[in-house]
Amino acid sequence: MTAPLLNEYKASFAARRFVTTLSGGPGLPPPDTPFVHALLVVLMSVTTLALPAIAAGILLAVSGEQACVFGSVPSIVYACVIAALDWTLHSLVLVYNESESMAPLREAEHDMFQQSVGSDEDPALMGPPISAAFGFVFNQSRAMPRIDTIKPLRVFKGLVAGVMSAATLAYLSPSQLTARFGSIPAIWAVYVFSWLAWCMAHWPLVGPKPSEFNTYQTEDRFRIDDFSRAAHIAIILLLWGLQESIPALSLIGPALGVAFAALPLAWSIGVLPSARILFIKIIELAHTVLLGGPALVNTTRMAVVLLFFSLPVVIGTCICASMGSYYAALVVAAVGGCMNASRVWVDAIMYSTTIAAMPMLAAHTWQSRTRSKRHIESIGEWIHLVICLAITAGLVAAVIQAAPSTAATVHSMYPAFCSLTIAVTVAIKATREVQQVYVPSVFPLILNPIRVNNGTGGLQSLLGLAHVAAYHLAPWATLGWIATSFVGMPGFASANAWTLSSSAGTLNWIWTSIMLSRCLLIAWHRTEETATDVCLVMVVNAAASSGSTVSCSSTAGGSVAAWWCGLDAGTRLFFVGLAKNAVVRIACKTHYWILGVKHFLLNRKQRHPQWHWLIAPILLISPLSIVVGGVLDLPTMAFLGLPLLILGFPRPTRMWTGFYREYSAGQDAKLYAAMAPSLLASVSQAIATGKIPPIRPGNVMLARIESRLLMFRGVETWFEGSSVVIAGAELEPTSCHALEGAEVDGILDYSLIFDGMRKPTWINDAIFHTLLPVGTAVASSYIESKQNTTGILDSPAVLKVFPMALFKVLVFTLLRTVPQNDLLIHRDAPVQRPLLQSAWKRFPLKWYDHLKLSDPSSHADANTDQTFMLICISCHTLLLGATIQTIDNPTVSPASLFDMYRGDLPYSVHPECRSWWNHKQREPLRRACIQAARYTLKLVYEDAVECGDSTDDASSSGNGGQDQHAQLEAKLQSFVEDWLVTMEVGQANASDPTVPVVAWREALDRGVPNVFALSRRSDNGQLVVRTLCRRSGCVVRLGVISGEAVQSIWANLVFELLYLTNDDDERYSIQAHELLLRNLTVQTAPPPFGYPVWVSPARLGRAGLDTIAKWWSHRRIHGTVYTELDVPQPATFPSRDMPGSGSNGMPSRRRPPSPQPLSVGSSQGEIDVLTHSGGSPSAAGAVSPLSWPTGGAAAGQGATSPGMQGQKPRRVVPLGSNDRLGLPDPSPGAST
Repeated sequence: MTAPLLNEYKASFAARRFVTTLSGGPGLPPPDTPFVHALLVVLMSVTTLALPAIAAGILLAVSGEQACVFGSVPSIVYACVIAALDWTLHSLVLVYNESESMAPLREAEHDMFQQSVGSDEDPALMGPPISAAFGFVFNQSRAMPRIDTIKPLRVFKGLVAGVMSAATLAYLSPSQLTARFGSIPAIWAVYVFSWLAWCMAHWPLVGPKPSEFNTYQTEDRFRIDDFSRAAHIAIILLLWGLQESIPALSLIGPALGVAFAALPLAWSIGVLPSARILFIKIIELAHTVLLGGPALVNTTRMAVVLLFFSLPVVIGTCICASMGSYYAALVVAAVGGCMNASRVWVDAIMYSTTIAAMPMLAAHTWQSRTRSKRHIESIGEWIHLVICLAITAGLVAAVIQAAPSTAATVHSMYPAFCSLTIAVTVAIKATREVQQVYVPSVFPLILNPIRVNNGTGGLQSLLGLAHVAAYHLAPWATLGWIATSFVGMPGFASANAWTLSSSAGTLNWIWTSIMLSRCLLIAWHRTEETATDVCLVMVVNAAASSGSTVSCSSTAGGSVAAWWCGLDAGTRLFFVGLAKNAVVRIACKTHYWILGVKHFLLNRKQRHPQWHWLIAPILLISPLSIVVGGVLDLPTMAFLGLPLLILGFPRPTRMWTGFYREYSAGQDAKLYAAMAPSLLASVSQAIATGKIPPIRPGNVMLARIESRLLMFRGVETWFEGSSVVIAGAELEPTSCHALEGAEVDGILDYSLIFDGMRKPTWINDAIFHTLLPVGTAVASSYIESKQNTTGILDSPAVLKVFPMALFKVLVFTLLRTVPQNDLLIHRDAPVQRPLLQSAWKRFPLKWYDHLKLSDPSSHADANTDQTFMLICISCHTLLLGATIQTIDNPTVSPASLFDMYRGDLPYSVHPECRSWWNHKQREPLRRACIQAARYTLKLVYEDAVECGDSTDDASSSGNGGQDQHAQLEAKLQSFVEDWLVTMEVGQANASDPTVPVVAWREALDRGVPNVFALSRRSDNGQLVVRTLCRRSGCVVRLGVISGEAVQSIWANLVFELLYLTNDDDERYSIQAHELLLRNLTVQTAPPPFGYPVWVSPARLGRAGLDTIAKWWSHRRIHGTVYTELDVPQPATFPSRDMPGSGSNGMPSRRRPPSPQPLSVGSSQGEIDVLTHSGGSPSAAGAVSPLSWPTGGAAAGQGATSPGMQGQKPRRVVPLGSNDRLGLPDPSPGAST
């Protein structure tokens, strides 16, 4: 059965909401509303909607054309009348919401609304007809008591309504319309629809805001979007005012009139943004299109960058106006463009707000021996910027020095820079093209033999170096071409300050100054694109000047050629860039549309039952939307997931409102965050050397490693690199996610993995797919595995040996975590004396002696030893819930193992003991005991997995006990140093003192080598072990996804969720789509629209400077001579009294002996547990036999390991309050 486009219960709701969109605000009364109530609703709505037009008609009848003069007495009276009427309505709404006499009606309405919660329909109106109709028409919500908390906003709305009503009346003056259009039908059409537009814009200023297609944000705290439609009209009125004051803009008059009259249609189809997005989009357009700056990840950064980017324009214009020196303006623009194209000053300004909230967006740091963070990457970028500024100033000075003495003469250096620009452009594209997986890039059809042949590593290195060199040379070539082009302009050499006296001349030179600054800026931060645009400009110049590539005379034949040659070089680059980007967008949208149509027609699961009725609108509307959207840079929304593309409203390049902080959802987010730095470094190096294409704003790159999937979406561009937004998909996929994930794996593996098992296919089978494989990267990542413990932890042998193993691990943990001074605090456990006496004989004394010998400073006297042993016995008894009947032979079950691991005491524990255990003073002790239970479970689990049910006794050899104690200590120490042993966060106890959510976050941030976590399935109660092992050099497969496809799917997602409220998990638009990867795209949308695990802005390198900084920092580290004690090892833990510390205060780390069988004592014997490298269950090694209890030696038998005699071992404690054991440092002076 095909998933529904829109469920039936949503269809009627969407139809009613669309009525409010068409009308501008007034809506239909709810179903089952009495006739009188419904009639009053319609009358109130129509009267309020037409209020400005009715008042204007009366005023025109009384005062005539005089009322249409803005600022005249009739115009002021009209504004005051509209404001007064609006304030009256606002006052009535306040009275209705706050009056005591209306309280019963409000409570009755509230009760009815609560009964209708869960339904999309409003409850029927009830009560007095006038009051009920008034409340429905003019109130914002019927859900809660409607006390207005923003009363000053209502006053401001009345002022805006009055002023804009008078301005609209002046703009729609009959004499003005006659002068603009002349035709009577056109005048009446513009007049009627323009007044309709203002009436629709006026409604949100006095009543509730209508439902809009352009709903973009889920919250509007200050109701800014109430002014959206008024803001659209205000822009038209502002342009009209400029046209009246500047004669050069007189040609835009008719266009403004048509735009005003077309506003109702534009609002109805949702192609205009709301007020907040309009403001952000205008800033972005001014910043990116007009000034040539990059798009930014949030509005704050954009405002700061826009301020600095406008300085060269302002300074250059002022220099031209005051000094008449265009050469000085050229120098300012060149130096300013070079400086503004670097991200180092943005990092410096925004560092305090970036490093904490968005760490991936900050510059990389290197921690020196003195622990001071040195910003190696930023320092390198600053040095590079200073060098570039010096060379830029010198190059511009040389161009000015060689400037021609006569106007309209080609600069002598112009041909050389033309040739150089063409050469570096070809070099950049050729060195990257030959390294791509499929060639050519414009139509990737053939597999590249160079990428398949593994023996071309030297060639790829040379190509990478050539690509980096060409990239760094390109700005100088384009800068020289731009400078020589401007210097050779007519009038540039013969500068005259008085040429700016007239308004037309001022506008021309302001535009020229803007274009000069723009092209000298994009020459740096859009290096490759600008070089390509320069080559295209040279081609157009040749066509306009009869084949001459070095000159373009303003007297060239033909009006178009003359117009082109009359433009300055910056304006030519501006128009060529706009045209090229429009063509690229149209091509990408067309490719995406073809994929959607193909899958819609050929895949039965995607074919809707009424598909034959949809073919006509798909074929008629979609091409028009593609062309208009490509030219105007508007998103083409896949309506309800169909290949029916309709225009959406403009959005920022980043697509969303802004990214101000890193987003994490759950413990798995840290797996992405831990992998990101190494992956970003590898991807940056691949981009810098041309192995993969750069990620430009709007482009999307997919990274796949095992079950993890990340999407990089380009946002910012700088010379040194770009900024992207990374989103990590969930690790527990749905069926649709799994289907598309399998498609991704198949395409990437087929194109990128050549292991000799199959012959490569030279033709790209996935040419008609949104995913294009581009290469591989490497990253340090956690390899995940899950194992059901059925047959392991429920084995009788494991359950029988667990109690004594817990005793030994408990002794080890408490000895290393409980300070000697705190022992007296915990000795008063209310455990029954018979229990203590019975358990005393089970204490592993030899094991305790062995641990004391490894740290002689632990407990110096017998009284302290007795106290420590008492605490260990009490805690062991409480953890097992032992009673008089079970103390001699304690048993556990799988359920009790999980409860103990989780931190819960058995039900058999006495309430007095439970109260003592949960006391806040016992939190450090409870934390250590819980961690000891977790270490014990891990110990017996690994032993059972590795050694099976062997019954050989490894302790039968003469010195076996000594070696086994030493190996057990080393094993447990490896747990402390190399493992995080904790709970799955979703099943953690709220009162767990180890705080698993914090332990996960801190351990993964620190790069813990291994993770061991236990969970219990909710369906059958089985215990599941999850292990994570950190590995470096993991291969990450990379592919490029159509940015237009992602934008289209996200645009429809916002439309469905916010306008249609269509959040059905089985709706058509989120079903699996093998060609477009629709479900994965929806999932990786930022919350609350998508549900990614992790989202964060991050920075990528492009110029290779980050690679040089990394090499330099490693050189500094490896170039220093350290002793073994000086090198801080990962997860090194200081001792309580800091014995054996190195010269720099860091403790030395005692290496554990080589892996040998180790023993865990039981009441009847010993257990041999295999230790292996890293403590991972999957590590390779010889399997030693496991000795299950067979009777014999007493518990704790053994002696000191010979390997420890003759040396002074130290005692090791965990690092930090939330480390592997989750315990605080036992001494204030302990250093991490």
